Amino acid sequence: MQNKEENWNEFEWETAFKRSDKFAHTYFQLLTKYGEFPENDVLIEEKLKKTYKNLEDFYDSDLILASDSNSFSDEFNDEISEEEMSQEIQKVSSNPVYTNLKRCALGWSNILSSLLKEEDKETGLKILYFLGRALATTICTISEDAGKAGNTAFIKRTLFYINSCNGLIDKLIESRSELAQLLNEIKQQFVQIHDLTVDYLMKTKSAEE
Repeated sequence: MQNKEENWNEFEWETAFKRSDKFAHTYFQLLTKYGEFPENDVLIEEKLKKTYKNLEDFYDSDLILASDSNSFSDEFNDEISEEEMSQEIQKVSSNPVYTNLKRCALGWSNILSSLLKEEDKETGLKILYFLGRALATTICTISEDAGKAGNTAFIKRTLFYINSCNGLIDKLIESRSELAQLLNEIKQQFVQIHDLTVDYLMKTKSAEE
């Protein structure tokens, strides 16, 4: 995480998250529209450049992309040992929010590919997108690179993504009555993850006091 971000308060983090999410939403819309086109990646990038003039600078400043890439490069720059790497992996894999989100994302991928009708695919993809963002913000929190305010902001953003999943799953339950039982089970998983995340937030804030 960059030094200037370590001094941000929660409001500054939240402002940056909204900017990051706005970009991701724009990309998602373009992917939905042009994903089947030949050379869609080039076409999407050209469309993005019309809105984001300095696209590479935006990639570098995006909170989730930047924190992931910086952490990755820092690990190698610091010549992290196998033991330290193993400890980091254990730290992530033992976090209940992360493990439940990962399991839910894998399960939802299967439902998206095999059970949803074509007209429901966009809603299904949005749920997968929010689960992916929730996983990313959770990992950023576990790494503890963002400082007190940043860690709190990352967890709150995870809650935002989970709540977004809940709203979208309700929409699918209404439109796909034949899958209502399965979708309600998924919704219960989202509720459980929400509660685990709230507990994680409370423990994180208590540890910082």
